[in-house]
Amino acid sequence: MAKLMILGLGNVVHQDKGLGIHAVRDLYHESWPQEVKFVDRMMLGNSPLNLHGVQGLLVLDAWQTGKVPGTLIRLSLEQVLDQPDLVSEPSLWRSLVLADVLGQNIEVVFLGLEAENTACNLMLSPPVQMAYHSFLDSVRSEVSCMLSGLSPSLAIEANVWV
Repeated sequence: MAKLMILGLGNVVHQDKGLGIHAVRDLYHESWPQEVKFVDRMMLGNSPLNLHGVQGLLVLDAWQTGKVPGTLIRLSLEQVLDQPDLVSEPSLWRSLVLADVLGQNIEVVFLGLEAENTACNLMLSPPVQMAYHSFLDSVRSEVSCMLSGLSPSLAIEANVWV
C-alpha cells in the first residue's frame, strides 16, 4: 500500500503545464521504495484519487505566479487554498475533501516550476527545460523528507535513486 503518492498535474500538450506529468513519468522509472506510488492526471480522467492509506501527497505542477520562468516553487496546502485559481483540479479537491471527512490526515506538499508558456506545444519552454533536472532533484529531496516524516525506516530506502 502506498504511503506517499506523487501526483503529476497538467496537460502535456500545453507546453510548461505538462511539467508535472513529464516529471512523474521520468521519476517512475527510477528505483523507489514500494510505499511510493506515482499517478499522473492523464490516468485519472474524471475519477477521484484513491487516497486510502496515503499519508503524504506530493503534487507536481507548473504555475504562472509572476516569478521568473523556471523558478522552483514549494507550497503548502494552506498556501494553495489561499490562491484558489492556482490549482484547478476538481478530482484532487474532491479526493482531499473526502479524505478529510474520513479523518485521514494527509500531509500535502505542492512542488513546481514557474511556467513561461502554456501554448499548444509538446516541448517545455527553454527556461523550464533548463530547470528541469534541478526540479527532479528537488522532488527526490522532498520525497526523502516526506518519507522520513511518515516512517523513519523509509528515509534510508528513499535515497536509492537512479
